[in-house]
Amino acid sequence: MSKKCCSAALAPEKTLPLTYTETVSEALKLLDKKLCMIIHGSSFPSVNDTGMGSPFSHGGRNFITYLENLGFTGIQLGPDGKTKSIDMSPYASTMFSTNPLFIDIEALTKEEWDNILSKETFEEIVNNKPENSDINRVEYSYIFSKQESALKEAFSTYQKKLASSKVLQELDKKLKAYVEENQFWLEKDAMYEALSIAYNNDYWPLWTNETDKKLFCPSNEAEAEQAKVRIAEIKKEYANEIAFYEFCQFVVFEQKEQTKEFALSHGINTIADIQVAFSDRDSWSAQSYFLKGWNLGCPPDLFSKSGQLWGFPVFNPENVVKKDGTLGEAGKLLKARYEKVFKENPGGARIDHAVGLIDPYVYKDGISSAAPKYGASRLFSSPTAHENDACKELEQYSRITSTDLDLTEPVDSEFRVKTSALDRADVVNRYAEVIEKVILAAAKEYNQDKENVIFEDLGTITTPVAAVLDKFGLTGIRVTQFVVPEKPEHIYRGINIDSHHCVTPGTHDNAPLRMWATELFKTNTAQPHIDLVAQDLFEDEAQRNEFKHKFVNSSLEEKVEAFVYAKYLEIFSTRASNIQISFADYFGIDKTYNRPGANDPTNWTLRVPNDYSEFYRHQLNSNVALNIPQILADTIKLKYNKLSAEEKAQADELLAKLNKLAQEIKA
Repeated sequence: MSKKCCSAALAPEKTLPLTYTETVSEALKLLDKKLCMIIHGSSFPSVNDTGMGSPFSHGGRNFITYLENLGFTGIQLGPDGKTKSIDMSPYASTMFSTNPLFIDIEALTKEEWDNILSKETFEEIVNNKPENSDINRVEYSYIFSKQESALKEAFSTYQKKLASSKVLQELDKKLKAYVEENQFWLEKDAMYEALSIAYNNDYWPLWTNETDKKLFCPSNEAEAEQAKVRIAEIKKEYANEIAFYEFCQFVVFEQKEQTKEFALSHGINTIADIQVAFSDRDSWSAQSYFLKGWNLGCPPDLFSKSGQLWGFPVFNPENVVKKDGTLGEAGKLLKARYEKVFKENPGGARIDHAVGLIDPYVYKDGISSAAPKYGASRLFSSPTAHENDACKELEQYSRITSTDLDLTEPVDSEFRVKTSALDRADVVNRYAEVIEKVILAAAKEYNQDKENVIFEDLGTITTPVAAVLDKFGLTGIRVTQFVVPEKPEHIYRGINIDSHHCVTPGTHDNAPLRMWATELFKTNTAQPHIDLVAQDLFEDEAQRNEFKHKFVNSSLEEKVEAFVYAKYLEIFSTRASNIQISFADYFGIDKTYNRPGANDPTNWTLRVPNDYSEFYRHQLNSNVALNIPQILADTIKLKYNKLSAEEKAQADELLAKLNKLAQEIKA
C-alpha cells in the first residue's frame, strides 16, 4: 500500500461473507466462548499512517469494526501511559498521564477541532514516514518528534483562535473542567514536564536543584516552604508549557472516551493493562512513599533464566495499608489509579505481574544479579535473613514466621513458604491487602465484576500468590505454551484449566504459536507435547494414532501446521469461557512483539498491517493464519457427543455453515 496521505481504507464490513458474524457468534455461544484480541495501542493499523498505531484513530475504529464482524467481543490493550523518547516500553510508562502519541492528530485537522492543525503538516508527517522493508512496525523516534511538533502547532492555533471560535470555546470549557477534576495528578505530571524542559533532561535524579528533586516530597517544614515558593515560580515561568501538557492530556482523553463509546456500540469492551512499574515521573512525585534502597525485580522464571533487575521502586508496605487496616497515602494513590482505569475501560483490566503486588521479589540498589546471595528476597516472605545481611531489613514486613518456611527450598523458590502457612486466614488476608483493599475495592466502585479483573499470574507463582488468587476466585491467564507435558496436573494443560480463567496460546511476551512450535520440532522436543494433545483431544485410540501419524515422515512445515491447529483445538476445547488471541497469532505473523529482558530494538514495534484484510486472506491461503470458522467447526465435532439433542440439531446446521465460511474467507 502506498505511503501517500489519504489513501482509502478498506471497508471492514465488506471483507467478510454476510453470514459470517451471525454464524460465528452462534457457534461461540454454543461452545460458551468469548473472543478477545490482544493488541497494544501502538500496534493498531492506520488509514493514513504517521508511524504509530492508535485505537483512537480512523484506522483504529475500522479495526474495531473488523473485530466485531469476526465475532470478537473484547480487546486487551497494553498500558497507555506516557513513554519516554528513549524507551517505548508501555510497561515503564506513567500511572495517570495517557501517551500523547495515541492522539489522532488527523482529527485536529477537522471541523470538530476547528482545524487547529494544518492538513499540510499532517500530510508531511504521513508522506515522509520512513519506509520499512519489514512487516508494519512502529517508527518510534520519528513519530515521537513529529507528533510533538504537530501538537505544539495545534495548541498554538488553539490559543490564537479561541477568542473567536465557538467550537473551541465549548472545548475550552470541557478542558478547564478536565484540568480541575484531575488536578491531583495532572499538576504534578505537567510540572515534571516543565522541569524536564528546564534541565533539558527528563530523568529527575540528574537534576541539580535539590528542591526541584523533592518538590512534592519535602522532608521538613523548611523544605516544604521552599517547595511552595518554587512551585509558584515554575507555574509562572512555564505557564505555557504546563498549559500545553494539560491540553494534550485533554485531547487524548476526549478521543479515548469517544473510542470507548464507539467500541461499546459495536459490542466490543476495551480491557486495560495496569503495569506494576512506575515511571520516572511517578517515582519523582511519590518518592516519599517508597522503600528506600530497594527495587522490584524478578527471580529466574519461565521468561528469564537469570532473573531480571527491573530498577522499579517499591512502595513501603506501611504507606500502602496502615496497621489499623486503612489505606495509607500510597494506597490511596494506587486506588485512584485503578479507579481511573476501571472508569475508562468497560471490560476491566489486566493486572500486570500480580506476584509483585502479593509477594514481590525485591533487591538492593547496586547489585549486579537477581540471585538471593547478592541481596534479593521476597518482601513479605523473609522473616529471617539468609546469605545476605541486607535482607534483615525485610523482616519487619514479613507476613509469616520463620517456622512457615521450608528451608530445603531456595530463597527464590516459589515453594519456600509452606502451604500449611496459608491455611491461616490472617496470613492470607495480609498477603491480599493490595488486592482486596485497593484493586477489588476500586473495581467495585465502578461496578466492575470480579471476572473483569484479570491477574497476570505467569512466571513464578509462589504459594502465597496461589493462595490469594484461590481465596478470591480470581481470574488468571493460562498460556498453553507453558505446559510441562510430563506433569499431568500442570496448570497450563488444557484439561486442567478452570472456566473462570482466560486461556491463550501466548501473550504479548511470548513467541507466536507457530514460532514456538517450530522451535519444538527443530530441537526434537515436540513429541511429549504431541502425545499430550492427542490424549486430551481424542477419546478414541484410533483417532489418537491417526493424529500422531501426521508427524511421521512429514515435512517440518506440515508438522508445525498440524500441531499448531491441534493447539488451537485444545484452547477452544477447554472449560475456559474467555479466549485471548494475540494479533500476531491471529494473522500468522512469525515475529515476536516483545522478548522480556532482552535489549531488542524491535521490542514493542510490531503492528497489524494497514492492509490487514488482504493480508489476512493471504495468510489464510498460506495456512498460517487462524481460521476461526474451521476451528469452531472442528471443536463442535469434538464436543458433539456431549451435546444435548437440541444442541446437536443446532450443531448440525452450524457445521455446514461454518465449513462453508472457512472456505469462503479464503477467496
